[in-house]
Amino acid sequence: MANPTWTYVQFSLDLGWTHPGSLLTSAMLHKDQFAEANQKILELERAKQRIEEQIKAWVKIRDGFQALSETINATPLVPTKIGPTEAIRVILGKHPDGLTPTQIREELAGYGISCGSDKNFLGNIHTIIKRSKEIEEVGIGGRKLYKLRDFSPTLGYPTPTNTQKKV
Repeated sequence: MANPTWTYVQFSLDLGWTHPGSLLTSAMLHKDQFAEANQKILELERAKQRIEEQIKAWVKIRDGFQALSETINATPLVPTKIGPTEAIRVILGKHPDGLTPTQIREELAGYGISCGSDKNFLGNIHTIIKRSKEIEEVGIGGRKLYKLRDFSPTLGYPTPTNTQKKV
């Protein structure tokens, strides 16, 4: 009969303590680690709650936009675009002393409004100014400025003194 061979296997489990014989040190360390783990879980739970609150808010926003997008033939509350003629009137209304056509072009470009092609932008502004009965030419210091005619505050159209030609 053969003799049985015994093999001794040694393994170690590193639990984080410095002195393997000190049971008190390892117990205290485990309590600290347990408390840290609980603290981290609480922090993550709170972060999860915040994220869930944000998700609920964004779902409401998305649903609101979806409802708005499904409306048929809805008239916008504010017009999304105005034409170049109206835009020039608005700009000249902001500048009662008048502007040059180049200044009008710069203001229109600042608002992102185009007036035909970029090549003929200034020419189109001149055409609009010439055709509009609401815009008058004012010569100041050898420069031609354009401004809105004076309007009757109660009637909303040019006053008779401004529409009559001088003899």
